[in-house]
Amino acid sequence: MDFDETGLYKGFVKNVKGQKYPGRNPTVVSLQEVDECEGFSGVMNASTVLLDADEQPYSDILQNIITGEKLGAYITDRQGGRGKHALMINGNPSLKKADKVMLACGIIVDFHPGYSLPYECLKYNGTERSSIYNEQPYQEIPKYFTPLPKCTIDFTNLGEGDGRNSTLFSYILTLQNAGLDKEDIRETIRIINQYVLKEPISNNELDVILRDEAFKKQLFFIKNKFQHDKFAEYIRSQYHVKKINDHLHIYDGGVYVPGSLAIERAMLREISSLTDNQRKEVLKYLNVICIEEKQQDNLNLIAFRNGIYNIDTNSLEPFNPEIVITNKIPWDYNPNAESKLVDEVLDRLSCNEEEIRYSLEEVAGACLYRSATIGGGKCAVLVGDKHNGKSTYLHMIESMLGKDNYSAVDMGELKDRFSTIMMFGKLANIGDDISSEYIADTSTLKKMVTGEVVKAEQKGSPAINFTPYAMHIYSANDIPRMKDRTGAMQRRLLLLPLNGKFTADSPDYDPAIRYKLGQAEHMEYFIQCALDGLTDLLDKKAFRIPAQVKEKLAEYEVENNPVLSFIEDQGKESIVNELTDDVFTRYQVFCAENGLQAGSKLTFSKQINRVLGTVSKQSWVNGKNRKIFQLP
Repeated sequence: MDFDETGLYKGFVKNVKGQKYPGRNPTVVSLQEVDECEGFSGVMNASTVLLDADEQPYSDILQNIITGEKLGAYITDRQGGRGKHALMINGNPSLKKADKVMLACGIIVDFHPGYSLPYECLKYNGTERSSIYNEQPYQEIPKYFTPLPKCTIDFTNLGEGDGRNSTLFSYILTLQNAGLDKEDIRETIRIINQYVLKEPISNNELDVILRDEAFKKQLFFIKNKFQHDKFAEYIRSQYHVKKINDHLHIYDGGVYVPGSLAIERAMLREISSLTDNQRKEVLKYLNVICIEEKQQDNLNLIAFRNGIYNIDTNSLEPFNPEIVITNKIPWDYNPNAESKLVDEVLDRLSCNEEEIRYSLEEVAGACLYRSATIGGGKCAVLVGDKHNGKSTYLHMIESMLGKDNYSAVDMGELKDRFSTIMMFGKLANIGDDISSEYIADTSTLKKMVTGEVVKAEQKGSPAINFTPYAMHIYSANDIPRMKDRTGAMQRRLLLLPLNGKFTADSPDYDPAIRYKLGQAEHMEYFIQCALDGLTDLLDKKAFRIPAQVKEKLAEYEVENNPVLSFIEDQGKESIVNELTDDVFTRYQVFCAENGLQAGSKLTFSKQINRVLGTVSKQSWVNGKNRKIFQLP
């Protein structure tokens, strides 16, 4: 094939007599016009690159690599000449001209890109170069032909006992710094071993050198000094480490998992020899460089085992590390799920009261939503006698959420110093059969239920502030009384009366009911019921309040307020037009007999006047100025 048929040249120029290069500003002509000259050069295209290997053994090695790997290239030789020329395509215009430079594969060449030094001597002193290899289409130079101007390793003299293994191992970092990726480096080392080394190493030895950990060690250890900052950046990028609620999280299985232990495991997967101190250095640096992320921006997304469900579009989407979610439901989202058993249980729990069943579905749905403000912020309390199914319903919620997504703190324990932290990052707090003891401080409960920032503390760790989003669900035979003078807490209560019967003497009693409900087909259907309830909640922006719930709330309002209980017990007529002192004395006796706290006389009078519509009016009684409760 003639030179002009290769497509590698845009023309040809006459050389200066006795030289291998043309004069200044030469005229580019056709091959026919210079063919009879004593010497001429080809003018390479800008995309062509010349690898000129003048010296042995590099000249033969270059040819062996190209022919052995069947590369798309054009090789020429000149009789009496010192070396071989190989032309290929240059896909990296940033590579510069370099003479006597080592390529990544370890051979020395003159590297001449067509856009930098376009002339290649094709005929000298009457002798023309001849083609010895021509494989088309011509390809871009592989990464192992990348020039490394500052590298001078003589691989051709490395044999057994010359430190070739350690040299190759250390060379990985050089190649990484030159911009070669892992696969490019593996290929380059293989080429060096097969074509360049004086004595190749075995495949087993090569596998040891090129194992994944070798790349990490070379990149993150410089002169045996651990580069914790670089490794931290790598871990953050590779494993999507983020800071959420001031805690480091790592992306795992479609969601972000909290805790340093999971991050340390990732470190050891990369470099198994990292010491405890080195891992701690990385964690400290990650805490500095990771900025705070918020998952509240993705409230419409729920992570299931098989993907992320979008409430707005009613569709399942693939996992994506850009979506910040820390809770994953350990079941598949299955819109076609069916379960006669779940329907039967929910109907029995609600005694076939449609509104109560809907409320149970709404409460379950609220557990899937990462905001305590949903529906106005409510605390659900399942009330009723023993064996009415309260525990069965709570078990269904627990099974649906999975053990990592709920806490189990009693309502009366929320004020305890180390209890609040247990609700950090939880979807629900579930208290079964809670204590009926009086709750004197409801401030933490109110904050939890309404999603206000709370302070939390774990033993041995600094206190933190976080925004809770757990749905609070409790069950009680007797609802605990609580200090709630303004009624703010009572307005947050959703008292659900369950009057079913789940006892051994029931005709359809099943002792294995909990086990059965925990199976996939039933949980997947229960999830669909919960999602229906959640959709209703989001549409109405409030929990439904069935008539039975209103009745139970009214009963509790009286039970929880000693003044209302006193009025109900004594009757309005025994209070109106009576001396305030006398009425208060009777009230104190009533409280003592019923184990209630009377409070102050002033507070008592204010509540009596508010409830009965009376006023405390000064009046002369038996010659004395006394106060009585009077209707206006």
